Amino acid sequence: MLLTSPVNRLVQSLTIIDVHTHLGRCKSGAKGLIGWVESSPEDLLGYMDSCSISRSVVLPIQKVPNIGEDLWMTEKVLEGCKSEPSRLIPFCVVSPETEDINGRIKGYVEEGCRGFGEHRVPIQVDHPANIEIYSSCENLGIPILIEISDSYNFGFDSFAKVASDFKGLIFIAHGPGWWREISADADRSKAYPTGPIIPGGQVERILLDNENVYADISAYSGYNALSRDIEFSKSFVEKVGDKLVFGTDFPCIDLNGVQFGPGRSHLSLLEKLNVSSDSLGNILSGNISSILGL
Repeated sequence: MLLTSPVNRLVQSLTIIDVHTHLGRCKSGAKGLIGWVESSPEDLLGYMDSCSISRSVVLPIQKVPNIGEDLWMTEKVLEGCKSEPSRLIPFCVVSPETEDINGRIKGYVEEGCRGFGEHRVPIQVDHPANIEIYSSCENLGIPILIEISDSYNFGFDSFAKVASDFKGLIFIAHGPGWWREISADADRSKAYPTGPIIPGGQVERILLDNENVYADISAYSGYNALSRDIEFSKSFVEKVGDKLVFGTDFPCIDLNGVQFGPGRSHLSLLEKLNVSSDSLGNILSGNISSILGL
């Protein structure tokens, strides 16, 4: 498809880094779809080439029983990223039950991991095991990409204190429990609230008050938050453009049965918001480049 609009040409001219991709297999959460979606390093690179993505962060996920996923863990992610080390950036995860959390993370960093995540475990965001993980990441100087939801790292109201307690640690937050707080009247009975956004939500406050907190616009949670009230999102993105990072959640499937990434839903949304060139450059690559020292 030819990109012809001024915004499309701007996107096409900028460096793009996808901060949220996976390798392996995942079950579709969309209605009417049966079976698994699988992505190899070659598949990921194919998506990247189709959307002019320069580099991608590859996130392992700690195995959690009964969540229906078979995405690659850290060792396989490290191996898979060796196929194209100039384009694929590995992160790592460890179980909160690991006896030597700091030693395990340190070992992964020495093998080439540039950050921690996707951190997605069924405990409170301020659970002692999580505190130990945050401390290790802070000591090692790596960021943590963390999902906040009703099932993983839950207890949103404790997150601001956690971020304040670990000022030396970069948090990249995402997930339904994070993004629904974009509105001041956040409906916590819903994972994906819809309708107009009331300014003054906690997402904006936390991003503005904490230099060490960024937000990942990936998956349906990020897409829904920024698409439900376009006029609000236009001003929101300009205000916090230096705190947002582009991501998709490739190869996962959205609620409408479309694969994140190749469908360009997140890129198209940024185009629809008519983001300024400075904010767009920060979101697409500038912010994560600064975080990772690329």
